[in-house]
Amino acid sequence: MSTNGQVIESALRLANVIAETESASAEQGAKGLEALNDMLAEWEADGVDLGYVPQDSTTDDFPLEGVDLPVKYNLAMRLADEYGRQLSVRVMRVAETTYKRLVRDTVNAQLQPVTTGHLPMPNWQGDWDIQEG
Repeated sequence: MSTNGQVIESALRLANVIAETESASAEQGAKGLEALNDMLAEWEADGVDLGYVPQDSTTDDFPLEGVDLPVKYNLAMRLADEYGRQLSVRVMRVAETTYKRLVRDTVNAQLQPVTTGHLPMPNWQGDWDIQEG
């Protein structure tokens, strides 16, 4: 399991803010944590309910297991803008694709099963003309 700081550092690397061998500074970690909390609060407000609880430490475990990829790439988009960096087309594409998949999966998980047994069944023989009813 990743820590909040590891997720933030991955996003900073994707955003070309820090190099592969660098660690985030305390200020970058704090800014990244704020951006992470803001982003996931917005997602929840948009109906993408992941059960996220705002975080206050970069050393705590990242609380959303299994959604690291969309979080890292979308956080990279936010941080790139914050630091005035240009993202690669690949990073932007992965951010968009993984977010759309996350939205789809979240919506599908919230759908309730529907039964059709209560609906009347038509009683006809032969062809049915939609214009004639």
